[in-house]
Amino acid sequence: MEVDTLTKITDPSWPEGLLNHFKDRLVSNERLQRVCLEKGLSKFILSKPFTALKWRPRYLDDILKEKPAPRPAPVGGSKTLADVVEALIGASYQDGGLTKALKCISVFLGDSCNWHQEGVARDILFAAAPSDVQLPSNLEPLEDLIKYKFKKKSLLIEAVTHGSYATAMQEKSYEQLEFLGDAILDYIVVTKMFQHDPPIPTGRLHMIKTAIVNGEFLSLVNLVNSIQRKDLEVRPDGELVTKTTALPLWKFMRFNSSEMANVMVETEEKFESMRRELVIALWGDGHYPWALLARLHPQKFYSDMFEALLGGGWVISRSIEECTRVLEAFQVMDYLEFVIKEDIHVQHPKEEISKLADRQKMKYTTTLIEEPEPRWSCGVTIGERLVGEVEGSLNKVEAMTKAAENAIRLLTEEMNAVNQQQDAMDAS
Repeated sequence: MEVDTLTKITDPSWPEGLLNHFKDRLVSNERLQRVCLEKGLSKFILSKPFTALKWRPRYLDDILKEKPAPRPAPVGGSKTLADVVEALIGASYQDGGLTKALKCISVFLGDSCNWHQEGVARDILFAAAPSDVQLPSNLEPLEDLIKYKFKKKSLLIEAVTHGSYATAMQEKSYEQLEFLGDAILDYIVVTKMFQHDPPIPTGRLHMIKTAIVNGEFLSLVNLVNSIQRKDLEVRPDGELVTKTTALPLWKFMRFNSSEMANVMVETEEKFESMRRELVIALWGDGHYPWALLARLHPQKFYSDMFEALLGGGWVISRSIEECTRVLEAFQVMDYLEFVIKEDIHVQHPKEEISKLADRQKMKYTTTLIEEPEPRWSCGVTIGERLVGEVEGSLNKVEAMTKAAENAIRLLTEEMNAVNQQQDAMDAS
């Protein structure tokens, strides 16, 4: 539902940082909690099951004799109150689409924005994009890769323009389209999961969404998908031969930074050394490869570029179906279906180990070992006990993720042993 409403900004040129700041303040738990109380919504929250054991019908005389009931105390914390507001917006969307959802949003957040009606914000962004810009020849294969033709080439160019290039050439970067594309991706993934039969449990909905929309996975999508280009090459003997070159999505990015070029070279080398392992892990062993993605550790611009293309496509088409087809072209929807159908374990190891620890104090201790080459080690403790450790990781995130995986393995084995022992005792 953020797809159209969050494109409503005072100035269509706002950068991503300002947009994120505006959005975070607008939909923060604290703000939604306050609105919930101000509107009197909290008194309608049902926090106890209705059993009917002491229920009896009420009569008019009883109601007339009653004094007005005091305002009930807030139910739960700020998260509960905020969740109720979000749930009502979600229910209104399910009942009447974006039009009804916007009316519900305006009830709770009407003072914050002059909310556009559905489609108006997109029209503003579409009209602001120049229509007389030609696509440079080096970007022509890009439309074949994403399997979508941009009616306004200026938006496609904007979607692949990094801030370093935009600053140097006084052009727009992909930041705003990336912000929009992020919301569109969330919308498509969530809608697809809600349409699944049988319904997916709420807790798993959150975990699957995190697995599909996180930056590391989207960066991998950027790195994996490519188009084949055929060029003529002259051999030393003068013979003309056809050479086929793979052009992955990221190679179409326009940038003006030597540091960024070095990062791209390093990332490409690391990715090629891990490609087979990553593909097998994604589609094979029943577990989402959090540690491998952390080891790859791609820079944010890879995922930003992918989301910006999605945002640009939506501005052009105003069609969620077209954006979904782009995701299908990059196998994102196939993988989402695979995760759901095969019941892939997608919970992040750090989240899983925190649940196993229950309320006990948990701590990660990371150490950078400089020699012979920089490597990270990590140990995770629950209470005073060391339950997982790892050495030789390329970065801190990978080390913490692997240590959590090792801790989960140890604690799971211990719990299984206890359960087996209990079963044996029960059987005897």
